[in-house]
Amino acid sequence: MKAIDFHIHTEPDPNKDTPFTFSQGWLDKYVENSALDAIAITNHNLFDKEQFLNIVTRTQCDVFPGMEVSLDEGHVLIISNNTEDVLAEFSHASSSISQLNLGASTGISIDQFITFFPSWKNSILAFEISKSNSMRIPNALRDAVCVGGVSSSNRFQRELALGSEVPVLFSDSHASEDEPNSKRSDIVSLYPKHTFVECDTTEFEDIKRALKQKKTVGVNPDLVRNVYDIMVDNSPLRVSTGLNLIVGRRGSGKTFLLNTISSSSDDNVYRLEQFDTASNREKFLNKQQQQKGERAYGNFIQKYQRTWDIINEAIIESSQNDTLGEYIDDLKKFAASFTSKNQAAKIQLFSAKPFEIVKYSRLELDLKNLKEIILSKSFWSHVNNKYKSSFIGAYEDLRSFLTNYAKESDEQKRINKLIARIQTETRRQSGIAEPPKIDLTTTFKKYLVGEKTNAFLKKLVFAKKKGRILKQEQFGEYRVVVRLKPFEDAKKFQKEMHTNEGVKKDLIDPYNNYNFVQYFEHLKGHSFFRQDHLSDFIAHIETSLETANGTKASGGQEVAFALLMALEEAKNSDIALIDEPEASLDNYFIRTTLIPKIRELSEHTTTFVITHNSTLGTLLNPNYLIVAKNDAPNAFSYLSGDFKSARLRDFTGKDFPSVGKFVDAMESGIETYEKKGEIYESLECESSKAGHHN
Repeated sequence: MKAIDFHIHTEPDPNKDTPFTFSQGWLDKYVENSALDAIAITNHNLFDKEQFLNIVTRTQCDVFPGMEVSLDEGHVLIISNNTEDVLAEFSHASSSISQLNLGASTGISIDQFITFFPSWKNSILAFEISKSNSMRIPNALRDAVCVGGVSSSNRFQRELALGSEVPVLFSDSHASEDEPNSKRSDIVSLYPKHTFVECDTTEFEDIKRALKQKKTVGVNPDLVRNVYDIMVDNSPLRVSTGLNLIVGRRGSGKTFLLNTISSSSDDNVYRLEQFDTASNREKFLNKQQQQKGERAYGNFIQKYQRTWDIINEAIIESSQNDTLGEYIDDLKKFAASFTSKNQAAKIQLFSAKPFEIVKYSRLELDLKNLKEIILSKSFWSHVNNKYKSSFIGAYEDLRSFLTNYAKESDEQKRINKLIARIQTETRRQSGIAEPPKIDLTTTFKKYLVGEKTNAFLKKLVFAKKKGRILKQEQFGEYRVVVRLKPFEDAKKFQKEMHTNEGVKKDLIDPYNNYNFVQYFEHLKGHSFFRQDHLSDFIAHIETSLETANGTKASGGQEVAFALLMALEEAKNSDIALIDEPEASLDNYFIRTTLIPKIRELSEHTTTFVITHNSTLGTLLNPNYLIVAKNDAPNAFSYLSGDFKSARLRDFTGKDFPSVGKFVDAMESGIETYEKKGEIYESLECESSKAGHHN
């Protein structure tokens, strides 16, 4: 079994790192403390051959050359054998990349990578899969030994169990005494950050062979799955990637352990707050209601986006306000004048109709969206690139149509202006009055859209007495309900829009009478109206926390509600830290609802639970039990082990039975446990006697 760190920096990246100075002494201590058999030097877009050769001669383990290379889609580590040809290749690649002046956010293409590293197929390529610069392994590079690089033991075990790639754990450390970020240079905390590879030697080909299958890699020398070590006060503590129960007396260091995990972890950690105080509970629930309301409202807006576009185009943007009746009256007057002027009436241009200019605003938006999809790196990292040509073809066809139509409509606009000038001059010479103007197409379209808009919004907003449910989410016995409700009165409308402008007569009255066309037309005259946020003026969102029968949750119920919502939210994290969740909860709720929810969470997220509640602690049935002890003031020690094994170990590997320590924490000792049993037995006996007499 060989311990290898595949990712160590000896030079700072000028685009993102705080300057630091390489220290061979630091590297020697790190290799010794972590008992490493091999390392790889992988500076960002840089390879310093002279420095590398000096490190090789002075380091007491095998050293492989490498580089962390910025690609268009993310970062990749390329690690190769230590040969003269490879060193020359890396030096040339480093020089070529430096001439590109990539900066902090740009990278080279895969084709450039293949050109710069012609022997890439003989290398190990580690694609970082646990950072913001993560990327999928490109098919074009699959001929090399490809692995997924992670920066935490917990993430390694999760990827090993659920991921598609063979993972490797690396430190991403800075070999320096003056690195200000302790997470990158503290030798003790970096101890668990390397990969154990099952191979007999550190020959590069042996390592490559071992990295081709998951069963020959691990984060501990015995390759045990679903557990990993964390450093607590410079000592390793083994924990489970599933559910960990932390017990111990008051002041024994349980919360200290959670704080250590939270501050030292590279994972995304969720700290579940206690909700026994009203302020904590109210703050959390308000945040959750707002987030869920905004999410539901966003989906609602997107669902009816085409409707908002039509209303905007036909009603909001329309300048045609004349009624059809007024137009017909004016047309009769013009006809009488026109027929009395015989000669002018015969001029064909005088009665020529202008070209109708059609707006393709929706198609223009579609063109913009297509372009965004084509240029989206994240989109194409999840979709097969063979479809990209179809998107590009559709984009080019649509752009060609809109470009040609724009040229045609510009010409039609010029002709319309020319005809208008001729008609104006003819009227001036002949004395014929100017004909009434109306865009019949726009007028009828506005009328039809208006009728449909009034009917649609009346049904959408006003049909349900309690409001239209946009979304409801169940949390045990409780639920979050998001409703779409009409603006009830002028004051609430003003509060919603953050305005003091008068709104009752010209807005709220037509709104409540279902005359939405008039409502929208009047909206245009108010300073707070934003056309690009039309949907905000349709109705408002109300989010409520309810019990199963639809009543508002009480204070005690809100504690349970908040806890269940937090457990659901924690599923999005790598690690969940839960400190005494039983506060203000009855044992029935703990047994029937809380325990199943915590177990469910641990299937998604590595979970640590502190409790003093015997119902929760005894019935939780965790994967690992951790017992905290206070050996001296501010001196804590910890034992851990598989819960079902009934055995615990300290950091030295010494073995202890767990039952006594567990009962001591849950029941205040075996005597208390037995006394409680006697009391329950006595009560049961008395109950039986009473039943017999009855």
